[in-house]
Amino acid sequence: MPLIILDRQHVGQIRRLQSLGASFVDDDGVRHYESTETGLYIHEIELECRRQGYDVIVLSDGSYSERHGRVNEYANEYNGLTLYFACHINAGGSGRYGVAFHDWRSSAGERLSRHLATECSAIGIDWKIIECRPDNWTKNAFYTIKGVAPVAICLEPYFIDNPRHREIMMSDDGRKRFAVQFVTALNHYTTERT
Repeated sequence: MPLIILDRQHVGQIRRLQSLGASFVDDDGVRHYESTETGLYIHEIELECRRQGYDVIVLSDGSYSERHGRVNEYANEYNGLTLYFACHINAGGSGRYGVAFHDWRSSAGERLSRHLATECSAIGIDWKIIECRPDNWTKNAFYTIKGVAPVAICLEPYFIDNPRHREIMMSDDGRKRFAVQFVTALNHYTTERT
């Protein structure tokens, strides 16, 4: 089984300790933060991965380059397939999709992205697969995975300011269903490689 590394980005950066990522104020005046919501869906993915026999590491501290260095060290020490996910949540008013960004040079990243898009769309959110590069609008996603030797995905499963997405993903049941579909995608990707 592969080692799964889930990185709760937007938190734990010593020079940006107040960074909480995207936010949204709901109808009750409660502000929801990307960093908190990301932590909740990561928790469900971790539980489901462990239930299905995967080894899991969750990161939440250090600069992105420091984390990437640790990921590479962990992958070398693990000496097996390692899959890295830079975990985020999107925002932007008109967003209607989840997205898996992969390095434009990585055919393995593209295949994993396709499995994620296929399986995770089953919870009711359309998905896109987007290759990211350092020289266009996808550069922010690129820098979340830049320098990671294992297969790496910048994961943005929903838009925090989309009411339908919040209804699906900001509940215990929704996050659990997402985690099951996410791990189903991992299973398909792993099986395809053997």
